[in-house]
Amino acid sequence: MFRGGRGRRQRREKRESGEAGDGAAIGIEGWRASLDRNVNSAIYVTRSALPHLRASSHGWIIMMSSVTGPVMAIRADVAYATSKAALVGLTKALAVDEAPRGITVNAVAPGWIATPSQLETEVGH
Repeated sequence: MFRGGRGRRQRREKRESGEAGDGAAIGIEGWRASLDRNVNSAIYVTRSALPHLRASSHGWIIMMSSVTGPVMAIRADVAYATSKAALVGLTKALAVDEAPRGITVNAVAPGWIATPSQLETEVGH
């Protein structure tokens, strides 16, 4: 498991930004940042791509979700879990809407991976 300085900095920044925390501790700006990065960005890109995909009568949209949120949760990371569960909902809704147009919409949902940005609460899971 990598324990370099960059990972510690990213974890500290996530805590300090208010993005990490349980339901009582999470900052509203951190909450919004997580939803912006993980959900809103996906719909912005999708909205830009859909006219082109529809014009071609086929295509694929692949979302990057996680098992965190729709399947399980990690302590003190309520915003991330919520945003990834919302991304799965967005994927399913888009799949239903776009299937008649020949556009497939799926989400990749990897399990936990040790990265430099992991939180201390994630170590050992």
